[in-house]
Parts: sequence; C-alpha cells; structure tokens
Amino acid sequence: MKGGFEGTVAVITGSSRGIGLGIARRFREALARLHLVADDPAVLARAAELEGSGAVADISDAAQVRGALADLDRIDVLVNNAGLELMTPVTEVGDEVLEAVRRIVTINVVGTALVTRQAVPRMAKGGAIVNTASIWGRVAESAFDAYVASKHAVIGLTKTWA
Repeated sequence: MKGGFEGTVAVITGSSRGIGLGIARRFREALARLHLVADDPAVLARAAELEGSGAVADISDAAQVRGALADLDRIDVLVNNAGLELMTPVTEVGDEVLEAVRRIVTINVVGTALVTRQAVPRMAKGGAIVNTASIWGRVAESAFDAYVASKHAVIGLTKTWA
C-alpha cells in the first residue's frame, strides 16, 4: 500500500503495539497523516517514529477521549482498534472476574462508542470508520464470555452506524 491516502488524516486507537501499530504503519506507507491513541505511553514514541501525532488516553473515559481528539479539525479515517481480552469464565463468581467483565465491556463497547461519537463531527464527507472485531464476534468461546459478547456488540454497532 504505497500512496493513496495522501492528505488524509487517520486516527487509530490501540496503536502502541500489535495490530493497531501494524495498521498505523500501513496507513503511513500510504502517506496518511496519523494520529495514534492508546492508553500506553509508548504510543507517543510510535507516533513520532511514524511522523504523526499521538495521545495517551483511556478510551473508556469521555474526558480523555475529548482531550485525545481535541487538536484535530478533520478526520478522514477512524480505526477503532483498541480492545481488551481477558478470560471471564461463567463458573467464576468473585469480584475480580466481575470487574474484568465490566472493564472489557467498557473498553470494547463503550470506548468504541465514545471515540466514534467524538470523531464523527470532525469527519470529512466520505470519511470512513473501521471497527475491529474478532472471529469471536461471530462465534463463542466459553472461557471468554465478556470478550465474545463485547465483540458481538461491536459488530452490532458497526451495522447500526452503517
């Protein structure tokens, strides 16, 4: 992917490492201007390496999301990639697993919605939103019930927004 996104602004969440960083690198190869967002301070170094801007933010916190996108006048592409995956088997009933369930749903569903709602008013005509789900958004895995449910929800949000 060389060229093709010259002059466009791409915002990518969860882009300090892994899939998100890979997506960011490809957009940079395509000459997009990048704005990377992650809850990991390493996102700032990754943004600098890719000649873009970056923000450290927990996408489940509305104030942090507003701050992370505040300096952007225009967004052409939003990639909602940030997410959390933890085991949450239904057979566990302790407070720790229930907190994990809450955190997974808050990041994966609420966080995706918060970022999108802040981005849409800045989106250029013809802009695009890409939501990262998982095969587990279509099937099930019993030990990961919260993650599976959250990815089903992301697919539902995607269909609704489309």
